[in-house]
Amino acid sequence: MTDEQIKKKEIESALARIPAGDFLETAKDLLAVLGYPSQRTLNLSGNVDDFIQKLPAENEDTETEREFRVEAESVELVFQVTDDEIAASNQIELFEAPAFDDGQAKSFMFFAVELKAKDYPRSKYAQFTREVNKRIIMPVVVCFRVKNRLTIGFVGRRPHKYAPERNVLEQVTLIKDIHLDKPYRAHLDILFELSLEDCAKWRSDSPAGTLQIYR
Repeated sequence: MTDEQIKKKEIESALARIPAGDFLETAKDLLAVLGYPSQRTLNLSGNVDDFIQKLPAENEDTETEREFRVEAESVELVFQVTDDEIAASNQIELFEAPAFDDGQAKSFMFFAVELKAKDYPRSKYAQFTREVNKRIIMPVVVCFRVKNRLTIGFVGRRPHKYAPERNVLEQVTLIKDIHLDKPYRAHLDILFELSLEDCAKWRSDSPAGTLQIYR
């Protein structure tokens, strides 16, 4: 088997452990397979109301926030990844391209959110991805678990035109409905390309600032 085939088998095995396992721990396992190691985290209760209280949005008690309170079963911070962890993985070139803010570009977070219903449209995942991101000053990747499926959401950011220290959230990108028991080959391909090692290779071969979007 090639290195790529071995890695995809590892990704598939990590996905298969998610439905029956603790979502926080299985999300960590999946991200470890993808090459994102970190011990930087906070012990949040997982309670949705606690999350909203500890990380309040600029505009509170919006319709979206109220819906998120109803639909989310739990919200956990998986960990924060900084340039220190990337450097330890010998992939520091990921952070060498200029970005909207040097400090924020060198740090991002992963959150694990478990939702209650059996299915959600793309618009709802995008809405909830924004709801998490608007509370954090750095980019956030949100992993949603719904029964036996996983959806990963992240959102583009740019500096505010008149307040460079602030961010404007742009378009949300989703990898939607990854079947955890039997993932499609296309989803395995995408996850492989999002692995830290492969991202570093892609960044070294791509023009600075470009990003391939998966929908």
